[in-house]
Amino acid sequence: MISKRRIENLSILFAIFLTFIVSILAILAMADEILQWDLFNDQTEKVIILACGAFGLLILACFIINFMLNLSLISAGIEHFARKGDSKHE
Repeated sequence: MISKRRIENLSILFAIFLTFIVSILAILAMADEILQWDLFNDQTEKVIILACGAFGLLILACFIINFMLNLSLISAGIEHFARKGDSKHE
């Protein structure tokens, strides 16, 4: 079974990669629109917008996965410290 730390690291790397891709696509799309370079035809622009939206949702999913994993790790740590504290008081 894959450890929680491994899943967290993979999720972070995936989110970083997607953020980089979305940033590049968004910069190109904005430059194309503002400077009217006409780099992309209308259909390609729609695909870029769709990709940015989809990648944005995947980045959000990665964030939620990391948040949930970290909550799990924090609660496990608190439980560990609570058990240590109980054994000291006995």
